[in-house]
Amino acid sequence: VPRELKFLLTGEVLPWIRKRFFLGKHQIMTRVLKAVGLGESRVDERIGDLIREGANPEVGLLPSEGEITIQITARARNQLAAQAMIEPVEGEIRSRLGKTIYGRGKDTLEETIHKMLSTREISLAIVETFTGGCAAQRLHEIQSRWLLESRVLPHIQAVERSVDRKMQFPAPHEALDLAAWARAETGADAVLAVWGFPERVKDGYRVKAAAAVMGEGPIKTFPWEMGGELSALQQRGATTGLNTLRLWLLEQDHAS
Repeated sequence: VPRELKFLLTGEVLPWIRKRFFLGKHQIMTRVLKAVGLGESRVDERIGDLIREGANPEVGLLPSEGEITIQITARARNQLAAQAMIEPVEGEIRSRLGKTIYGRGKDTLEETIHKMLSTREISLAIVETFTGGCAAQRLHEIQSRWLLESRVLPHIQAVERSVDRKMQFPAPHEALDLAAWARAETGADAVLAVWGFPERVKDGYRVKAAAAVMGEGPIKTFPWEMGGELSALQQRGATTGLNTLRLWLLEQDHAS
């Protein structure tokens, strides 16, 4: 009941929280880092010694489909003191995770990519198979003007009709061929291709997938294999494809 909940919150819950976390004498500040490209267990291997219950600052992990949110929470007498406590911990995490970290706070992977495309003035096309347009949709949702075109080829027959040849399924090579075809078709400066065709297994689906990015200069590919529910595979595949594009864009700076 809303009226009873408000009474309990004001009279019991909030006073308990203030007492439990010393909020009368301290302030709490949280900094959020966004990471992609490593699973939770791999991230834990690299920074697990920093994750200690009751530590100040305290580090915590929150996984989602293909991404990891890292929270650094400090309790101090004021915001400046809390910030001073957080910064060395953030620096240590960044040094261990490197390019895995793509942003901070409310940053999203697609917004980060949009900014990188804009800075470099690179137009993009995306062609997807099993992800069903999930990667492109994330750029469409922020209305990125650098995304020229997106296509979905949902099964192998659709791919073969488009490229006009038989595909043999070695994922990285076929993903590159698909990217080359899409670049010739669209005229985009760069193309992201996400390749794979899930197969039903006992507990869901399994897919041997690959992402390929092609443009001026070096190409980038990333093959992987994963299993689970189809919708989860699509979201994780889209994230992996977009991260492959992000890493390719980072490498353009070193190549130029």
